[in-house]
Amino acid sequence: MILCMKFIRTNTPIAAVLALVAGFSAVECLALAGFDPDFESAAARAKENGKPLFALFTGSDWCPWCIKLADEVFSKPEFLDVATNACELAIVDFPQNPSGQTDGERRRNRMLLGMYGIEGFPTVVLLGADGKEIHRGGYAPGGAKAWIEKFMKDAGKAAEARKQPQQDDAS
Repeated sequence: MILCMKFIRTNTPIAAVLALVAGFSAVECLALAGFDPDFESAAARAKENGKPLFALFTGSDWCPWCIKLADEVFSKPEFLDVATNACELAIVDFPQNPSGQTDGERRRNRMLLGMYGIEGFPTVVLLGADGKEIHRGGYAPGGAKAWIEKFMKDAGKAAEARKQPQQDDAS
């Protein structure tokens, strides 16, 4: 069982060495490529590039469904190939052992938790480049391809519903 999923921006041999130096064994550390722990930076890139922001709210080292979703979907090339080209990826982590986060990161993550009304983990919030929520989801079985298809289908429906003119009940 993975004890700690320390998310880092790249999945390289250098990242593995840095994790070992920081005190995490290879078994304890899972690198999730492409996810930026700096939400504001990822949001700024999304706005600048006109891309959606894919924000993952997770309890990386204690939440079984978070670990399962990371293992079955977010660490797979099928997901990364699609997501890193279509979105900016951010991770908002609430680890049981927050020693890898600064006080400022923990405060910011708690603020984001409230701002987006996150009530459970894992929660993925897809935001438009304008910062408005398009869709949210969580764990779904079936692996990377099935998860992507379901999430994109649901996100497409949500985006279309947002575009529909609001019906006035008074008419």
